[in-house]
Parts: sequence; structure tokens; C-alpha cells
Amino acid sequence: MTAPPRLPLRLPDDPPAALLLRAARGLAPGWEDAEQATVEPVEGGITNLLFRLSAPGRPTVLVRRYGHNTELVINREAENALFARLSALGVSPPLHGLFENGRVEGWLDGHRAMTPAEMAAPEHQHNIARALRRWHSLPVEGPPSLWDTLTRWLTEAAALEFEGAEDRARHAALDLPGRLAALNALREEIEAAADTLQTPGGQLGRRVVLAHNDLLSGNILIGPDPALLRFIDYEYAAPSYAAADLANHLNEYAGFEADYDRDFPDAAARRRLVQAYLGEGAAEEEVRELGAFVERLLIPNHLFWGAWSVIQARYSPISFDFLGYAERRFGGVGWHRRMLGR
Repeated sequence: MTAPPRLPLRLPDDPPAALLLRAARGLAPGWEDAEQATVEPVEGGITNLLFRLSAPGRPTVLVRRYGHNTELVINREAENALFARLSALGVSPPLHGLFENGRVEGWLDGHRAMTPAEMAAPEHQHNIARALRRWHSLPVEGPPSLWDTLTRWLTEAAALEFEGAEDRARHAALDLPGRLAALNALREEIEAAADTLQTPGGQLGRRVVLAHNDLLSGNILIGPDPALLRFIDYEYAAPSYAAADLANHLNEYAGFEADYDRDFPDAAARRRLVQAYLGEGAAEEEVRELGAFVERLLIPNHLFWGAWSVIQARYSPISFDFLGYAERRFGGVGWHRRMLGR
């Protein structure tokens, strides 16, 4: 596979249209002689700055400028290698090329991001589950990364120092050292549960797959055929348990507000998703066993995004209450333990 082209260009926090156009001209086919472009910021992302560039007679492109210090939580070299592989397989939009702190990608015309309400609709649940099952059939390399990532992120988040008394107090109240100390016990609890899985459906949940790990509504694109969904944004994709990917998706029903009382799917909706993932021929015991294992992985998923959000709170220039989101995600640990009776 040919390496993507690279452009010696670094974009500032608020890149002018001329620099965005330079990125497109240097990397995107069909843009080589473009003299101007319509630039539209793409809302919804809280890791990177995204810009849609369009011009008559030219393919629309997306310019992604990486967020500050996101290399603390994202291995950009591995991510770009995965993106190139997925692009070559036709699974992702085209990867046109890289610049020093970002990349230029193809834009999927005729597609739009789902809304959280659509994501929860039964007909879309079925399509998402089947698309995720297909995604999990992609080649995967390496052991599951969940526990190593959690250890690294919680360690990094616990060591951070914040400016301002209020932020320091909020950071301390998250008890990150305590959460890190309890991580091994949580891992042993979940791995012991994995060892008891007996049905084919339950064992499918412990299978190591290429997990997307960030399947929120904004990363699910719906096109002219609603059954043919596309997943985008692979920054957090890594080898993990299939059940962990399903757990992440269920937690994302609550969106950035993370109001689990209001938005977390009920037992019937959770069962529908698991049934669709396994297929209509799955026995009830398979659905029950996989569903129970998925529910156990809701808790490490809260730790994953809670630690991530603390790191973002310290470094990201994006206007978002990252500490507030961390508080809600860590609060989700207790919420789900009560829900599960553990």
C-alpha cells in the first residue's frame, strides 16, 4: 500500500481560508489549481477542528486540524496507518494526504450524521448493529488495548495540574488516584466474567475485534439507503472486545450531556441492539448472555472517556466544558453499578 502524500504545512488554531485552501491544493486530487473555496466549519467534534471545503467542479474535502496535545491520547501514526488501510478497503472516506498537524480527507456527499434521536429508533438500531458486526469482521492486529489505555490515561489525568482554585478542586474531587488503584480489581472482575461465557453469542462478545470505540451519533453517517451506514472518525479505533464497542455505543445514547436517567436506553432497547448484532437466528440465551457482558463493560467505558476528558480539559483550546463532561462520565460509573446491582 502506497504511503499517503505529506505536505510541509502547519495550521494555526484559527486557520485562514488561504491556508486551508493550500492544504487542499497540495493534497486533494482535483484541487491542484483551485484559486478559492467555500469554507464551512464542521460542528460536533470536540477533539479536532474540522473544515469542509467546496468549490464548483471539485470534489468536496474535509480538512482536519488535530487538537492540541491530542498525541497524549491518540497515536497519530497508528491512526493514519489505519485510516489508509480502511481507505484502501473502501470502508472509509478517501485519505488524500497528511500535513504536519492534520490531514485532508474525502467528503461523503449525500451523507449526513445521525441525530441522537435517530440513533435510538428501532429501525436505525438494527442497521447500526448490523453495520457494527460487519465492521468487526475487518482484519485486526494485536491484543486488546482497553486496560493498557485506561492505565495510561488515568495515570496521565491524575498527574495533571490545573490553574485556578476551582478547577484544581474539581480535578481533586474526581479521585483519579483511587480510580487508578481500583482498575486491576475491575479488570479481574470483567475477565472472570468473560471466562464464564458459554454460548456462541456470549463468546462473540469477548472476541478481539477492531473496535471503533467512539460510535456516537455524529460518527454514524446515513445516506440515500438508510441500511448502508458509514462509520467515520477512527482516532480511537483499536483492538478491543466486541462487547466493549457495543457498551460504548449504548453509553453514547446519552450524548455529551450524559444524562443517564433521561437518555440511557432501557432494557428493551439494549436487547434489541444485541439481538440485531447477533442476528435473528440467535437463541434467547445467547442474547441474554452477550447483553449481560456488554453491560459489565459500560463501567470501563465511563473511565475511558472520563480520563480522556480530564486530559482534554487541561490542553484543548476547544470551547467545551471538559471537566463537566468528566464529572458526568465518572458519575456514570456509580449510576451503572446501581443499575446493574453491583
